[in-house]
Amino acid sequence: MYNNLGYTLLSSFLWVLVTMPFATFLFTTLQVELERKSLFGLFLMFAIVLLPYGALVLGPVNSGLFYLINQVAEGWAGLRDLWAGLRKYYRRTAGVYGVYFALLLFLFLDMLVCFFFLTPLFFKIIGIILFYLIIFLLLSNTYILPLIILQENNWKKVFKKAFLLTLDNGPFTLLAGIVTLLPLVLGAFLYFLLPVLVLTYGAFLHFY
Repeated sequence: MYNNLGYTLLSSFLWVLVTMPFATFLFTTLQVELERKSLFGLFLMFAIVLLPYGALVLGPVNSGLFYLINQVAEGWAGLRDLWAGLRKYYRRTAGVYGVYFALLLFLFLDMLVCFFFLTPLFFKIIGIILFYLIIFLLLSNTYILPLIILQENNWKKVFKKAFLLTLDNGPFTLLAGIVTLLPLVLGAFLYFLLPVLVLTYGAFLHFY
C-alpha cells in the first residue's frame, strides 16, 4: 500500500464514496422504522433502495477497485484498469451481488422481525440462528470478488465455492473478518484515526 500510495488513496477514497451512502441510509432507515415499528417501511427501503444500490453500484465498483488493486499487486497497474475492471465484470458482479444482497437483507429483515416484532421465545431463538447465518454470509464475502475476477466463475460457482471455502477455512475466514473489522472499531473510539481510514481502508480491504 505504501509503495503504491497514489492507488491506495484513489481506491480508498472511491470505496468510501460508494459505501457511505449505503451505510448511512441503512442505519438511518433502521433508526426511523424501528422507532415507528414499521415492518413495511423497512421492507420497502430495503427492496427499492438498498438492494438495487448494493447490486448495481456497490458490488460492481468494488469489483473495479479489486481488479485495479490486483493489477497494482502484479505490477501492471494503470488508471484505465479501474474502468476496464468495472466494464468487464459489471454484469457478472451485479448478478452475484444482486443475489447476495437479496439474501443478506432478507435474513436481516427476518432477524429484526424475530427480535423486535414478535415476543414468543421460540422466535428469539430463530433470530439468534438468523444472526449466525448473517455472520456466515458476511464472512463468505471474503471470497466473492476473487472468485469472480481471478477465476471468472459464474454466479452459481461463486456461491458454491464461497460457501465451501468459508466452511473449509473457518479459522482463517474468521481471522480475516476480525482483521478487516478492527480498523473500523478503532476508528469508532479513536476519532483521530478517521482521516487515515478514509485514505487507506478501501485499499487495505482489497489488498488483504
